[in-house]
Amino acid sequence: MANSYFSIWTQYTIVFPFSVGIGLYRNKIATFLSSLYKSPVLYFLFMILMFFQYFWEVGNYRMSHLLDSWTYSQIIVTIEPVSLILFLVLATYAIDKMKFFSYFLNWVGNYSFEIFLIHMPFMVYYDFFLFRKPLILFFFIYLGFILTLSFLLNKILYQFNYFVFGKYILPNKAISADVKRCAAE
Repeated sequence: MANSYFSIWTQYTIVFPFSVGIGLYRNKIATFLSSLYKSPVLYFLFMILMFFQYFWEVGNYRMSHLLDSWTYSQIIVTIEPVSLILFLVLATYAIDKMKFFSYFLNWVGNYSFEIFLIHMPFMVYYDFFLFRKPLILFFFIYLGFILTLSFLLNKILYQFNYFVFGKYILPNKAISADVKRCAAE
């Protein structure tokens, strides 16, 4: 009975505290990762291990079948995303060290909140063309549609903010000094 009420909730209970912890202790984590990154072979082996452990589901499900207990199996299912979180933290740090820069990803980052707001209704409720065939063609049409709507929503919200509150927040075209420096390197 309890499983029917909390089955989805228990799967994601560890993700939020881990994310908050990463945010709170990011400097200490970065220091630890920099010391670990001094041995790049071990660093990337650990990163690959976390990747395969999560996506091949090796270990977690096998451990959950050791004991015939609902509580034990729920604990195993709850801690399953930890390897994905560790992989993402390691991959993000490695990409940061490579000084990777993409104008497209920077542009998408500027409109990410609007993309977040728009993609779900159009993907789930207003299925104009996302799941049509040929899928690859309609995926890119959908992506262009969502990016265009996100851009327009952003511009409309900035104008609304200016007219209603009399404030105009810096437009998304403003690129920080860090981004300019990273692009120059």
